[in-house]
Amino acid sequence: MFATASSQLQPYTRDILREIGRMLNAVPNRIGLSGHTDNVVFANGERGYGNWELSADRANASRRELVQGGMQDAKVLRVVGLSSAVPMNKDDARDPINRRISIVVMNKRAEQAITGEQASLNVHGGEELNTGMHAKATASSGAATTATAATAATATTASSAKAATVAAAPAGATKGEAR
Repeated sequence: MFATASSQLQPYTRDILREIGRMLNAVPNRIGLSGHTDNVVFANGERGYGNWELSADRANASRRELVQGGMQDAKVLRVVGLSSAVPMNKDDARDPINRRISIVVMNKRAEQAITGEQASLNVHGGEELNTGMHAKATASSGAATTATAATAATATTASSAKAATVAAAPAGATKGEAR
């Protein structure tokens, strides 16, 4: 999806995001973007720049491509970097599949929970998060559909949000390889 240790998108990722950007205008919902990394220590770049910054930069680069593809900029409610905090492969946090972005298409309840227009949002059927404490959450659980090509795409439908995660290992990457 991205050049090694960079927020620069690969050409095929640009094409995918531009297509998704065009399609997102057809729905009234707003979106959130999250960037993810594996847990390999970021060794390049300036001091203080690590996986947290890299994941945020990747999410924002993805936002720019969605807009370039025709998505209205006002559709974006939030862009966040999650570093390696939410791995796709929980058994191997170094797995390149963990280097990805998530695009969450929110329903009204999820949008209200994020903007503070609603008191709370139930996350994964568990605890309630109080938005008065500035807690932000997007729930996703339920049935999953998976497609595999040059990228692995997983779409999950939930009562609070619809999530799509696009993930791919860099060409030639092996498990544990530095980004």
